[in-house]
Amino acid sequence: MNNNQNNTQLILLKSEDNSCLIESAIKLHHQSFKDSMLFLSHKEKSFVTNSMTHLKENIKELSQIRFMFLKQAWTTLDDMYGKTFFINEIQKMMKEEEFSTLYFHRADTFFEGATKRDLERIISDIAEIARYYHKVVIFSLGEQTRLGQTMDEVLYKEVDLEYLIQKDKSGNCQSKMLKSKKEDANIVLFSDKNEIVEFHKYIFKKDTHIHFNHVKELDENQILIEEADIIVFNLHNVPFKDKLLTLIKKRKLRTKFLFLSDDDIIRKRDKVRKIEKGISQVFEKNFDLSEYIYTIEKIIGRNFYTTILDKVNILPHNHYLKDEEILKDTVYSFLNYHIYFSMVAVEYKSVDPIIFDVIENSIRDLDLVYHNEQSKNLIFLLVDILPQRALFLINQRLKDRGIKVMTKQAFDVNECLSMMGIKNTQEIKRSGIMYD
Repeated sequence: MNNNQNNTQLILLKSEDNSCLIESAIKLHHQSFKDSMLFLSHKEKSFVTNSMTHLKENIKELSQIRFMFLKQAWTTLDDMYGKTFFINEIQKMMKEEEFSTLYFHRADTFFEGATKRDLERIISDIAEIARYYHKVVIFSLGEQTRLGQTMDEVLYKEVDLEYLIQKDKSGNCQSKMLKSKKEDANIVLFSDKNEIVEFHKYIFKKDTHIHFNHVKELDENQILIEEADIIVFNLHNVPFKDKLLTLIKKRKLRTKFLFLSDDDIIRKRDKVRKIEKGISQVFEKNFDLSEYIYTIEKIIGRNFYTTILDKVNILPHNHYLKDEEILKDTVYSFLNYHIYFSMVAVEYKSVDPIIFDVIENSIRDLDLVYHNEQSKNLIFLLVDILPQRALFLINQRLKDRGIKVMTKQAFDVNECLSMMGIKNTQEIKRSGIMYD
């Protein structure tokens, strides 16, 4: 086995032979990593070490393995402490301990008694933590057990590599790769809203490994749908949505289905019902773009956008853009780094000068504002917010702070290039999304 592939952090090994699972996990670890391994098992240490006896002659670094074992059955510990406690302990170990690989030996017996929903949460959380702390996690299981079959289904959606381990006629453990994470990701969007379509085109534009398609019909694009890693659905068409979900279930596709709802608020029980139908995640109308993008990154296993936001730190830290040239430079910086943002232009009425603290308190940490006191104009740059939502938020917050808004407009990121020479809001009423 070779683990030299980039971004390979979650690995699944399947076999009915415990010694082959242990041997494969340890060899896989030592092929690529110098730090130690944290070995988690439900079995007693004597059982594990007996299975490792024949490895000691060939692998000198066995002393770098730290063993941890369940003191009681998983269900008992879960009842006593809960899943959150376990996840927090895993996070603490990944943060503080010096190891490169976390190995769950026979995860199907380690988590014996857990429900499928519990496993989905546990594995999803472990995957997220591992990627954050740059750790490799190896799960092994015996797929013939009831829980093994359930875990196989859950893990397939998360792991980057999957191997079947078997003994040959000579008694040697041989591995066969069953799955390797694709470098490219296929994402299909169903939406009739220009704002949503343009947002997706923008965030995917610079990543050559993401193949994005915007389609409206199923029949002529069925092959495209069947190859999709992610389907994003943003249509008010329940029969069509159900048709797509039925296709995914019927063909046993591994596609993740994300639903962008037109509802401002969705009750928790309604979200649960949608998830039970096969929807991976539901987002309300005014969804958090950062959370949504992170969900996509988690599915495809690559941070194509969120890490870019660190570059915002080169911009003014006090949120205030002193003059028009700095405003232009800032817009160019956002576009250059490919950071999604909306521009909101406001003309206000006030006899007395506005204290900047009042304006600053109306925006978030990453947002910026340019203030022209002479013309009584404000131009806001809001990161990771769609234009209509940005317009609503700024208008509401200024009114709450006693600033009388005369006109207001919102522009999406694609319109801002044409805004570079603009000096006042009267000149930009022709092309904005909305104005009064």
